[in-house]
Amino acid sequence: MVINAIINIPLRRLSQIVMLFNLSLFSL
Repeated sequence: MVINAIINIPLRRLSQIVMLFNLSLFSL
């Protein structure tokens, strides 16, 4: 469905950002 795509794409972006943020925290 279109609604699922609209919701899923930002969620993937958010999860990627969170992962990068966690990696940067671990590297400190």
